[in-house]
Amino acid sequence: SLQLHVMASLSYGHDFLSNLLQRDIDITDDERAVAESLFQEVGGYLSQLSGHVEHVMPIGSFARGTAIHPLHDVDLLVVINGLQGASQATNHLYDLLATKYPQEITVQQQILRIQKKSVGVLSFPGTNVTVDVVPGLVNAKGGYLIALDEAMWIYTNPQASLMKVQEVDGDDEKSKAVKRRLKQVIKLLKYWNQRKKCPHCKKKPLKSYHLEVMCYALTDTEDLGGFIQQAFLKFNDVKAFDVCAPEGDGVSLEKGLDEDHKLALWAEFQRALVYILDNKWDLLFSSSDFYEERQVAHVCATQSNTW
Repeated sequence: SLQLHVMASLSYGHDFLSNLLQRDIDITDDERAVAESLFQEVGGYLSQLSGHVEHVMPIGSFARGTAIHPLHDVDLLVVINGLQGASQATNHLYDLLATKYPQEITVQQQILRIQKKSVGVLSFPGTNVTVDVVPGLVNAKGGYLIALDEAMWIYTNPQASLMKVQEVDGDDEKSKAVKRRLKQVIKLLKYWNQRKKCPHCKKKPLKSYHLEVMCYALTDTEDLGGFIQQAFLKFNDVKAFDVCAPEGDGVSLEKGLDEDHKLALWAEFQRALVYILDNKWDLLFSSSDFYEERQVAHVCATQSNTW
């Protein structure tokens, strides 16, 4: 019967997905060790600047346990004393870091890079991992303020999203198991999303954090196959993209997705469900160019795209 066929596919899917996580998706022990050593080096240095820095905390996907291999960057939030305006935030942080990491003469050898909302610390020997250091202020009503651009601050509270996936002492064993599976599902879907990126500019169909927040609404199933099936079913809903970051200011992460892009994503989700029903889990994670195949227009820095 169809029901038995689906059950068999989901059972096989659980084993397939578990192996895929271990083989291709979970960050390696070496990557974890590098990330932790970078946190200690950069965070430790900044923590010693007591006259300038109030405190330092890891944030981002590595801190939440949802980062995937290969690990490219890790994030630190640095609360800096005395910041008056958003325009000076990254420049002031750059000056603090430049004391430890003086710039080389040539651009090719640069160690520090000012980015939109952070300062990137680059070129650690033996690794390609960057530390993105985000300057911020403590918000009087809780959480933090980080510079969106030179003119304004935006609210954030990394602890809110961390609690969606972090196992805490007060959780019973069932709750901890649910959070572990949710993190696995998030990583699997990030990998699926990565496999559909443009081969030229590397743009993915969905921003990784948007996809992660979409997963927070999922309810647990005891096997990964059923969890992934549920995800693609729920993502087909017209409101699936309209989610707000738990730590944010209530602005939907859907902003920036036009209707053509959403229609193309729904077609991709439906194809994923067909692969699951047909027990073709390898095809579910096959590599393809979402933008070319679905004829979705995007600005590609390395190749003209005028669909």
